[in-house]
Formats: sequence, structure tokens, C-alpha cells
Amino acid sequence: SAEVTYAIGAVMAGLIANYLFKKVKNVYKIIIFSLLISATFFVLAFTKNLGIFLICSFLIGIANAGTRIYRMDYLFRNVGNEIIGRVNGIFNHGHADRGDDIRCCIHAYRVYTTDHDGASSGYYDCDIDFDQSR
Repeated sequence: SAEVTYAIGAVMAGLIANYLFKKVKNVYKIIIFSLLISATFFVLAFTKNLGIFLICSFLIGIANAGTRIYRMDYLFRNVGNEIIGRVNGIFNHGHADRGDDIRCCIHAYRVYTTDHDGASSGYYDCDIDFDQSR
């Protein structure tokens, strides 16, 4: 299932990301993984193939975990202990933002109420929304 391939991708990010990107700065690693997520959502918007869906789920797992790993590594290396909580709060504010919650509900509504291509249009919306929030 998609959750299993996502989880395998997340584990793989922790195991192989450092070997693949040894000479790349953390900021660029975060950008690369963010672009991978965006590209994957774009592909999901236009496909109905189960194999491609599972591969994309795997890539989203890698990219999400990789982004989180390198974001935290960047914070720990570059932000002092006296302000790290406030800086982390700035990075995580989107999770508590009502605008994000409203957009998520709209996406879910579109996925479940749109006829034939509902899920694809939801992924396309997520890709557009992700691009605008970064």
C-alpha cells in the first residue's frame, strides 16, 4: 500500500541521503528534496497508474524525511540554543495555521466530490499549494 512505500522511502532517506549528498550544503539538500516533493505531486496529478502512484509515494517518503532531517541539522548547526525554540516555531507555524487547515479541507472536499479525476485534481492542488507556501 501507499503507506508502506512511504514508510520505506522515509527509512531509506535516513540510510542513504548522506551518502548521496555528501558534498552538498544542507540548504541545497532541503531545496532538492522540496523540489522532489513538488515534482512528485505534479506527476500524481496526471497519472492513474498504480505503479507510478507507489513509486511517487516512495519518493514523497524520501523527500519528506530528507527535508526534515536536513532542516533540523541546519537549525542545530546554525541557531543558538537560546533562540532555537522560537526559530523552530517559525518553521512549524504552518501546521497550526488555520489557512492551511482550510486549504486542506478544500482539497479533501474536491478529492471526494469531483467525478472521475477527483484524486488527481487534489494532488495537482497540493502541488500548487506546496509551491506557493515555500
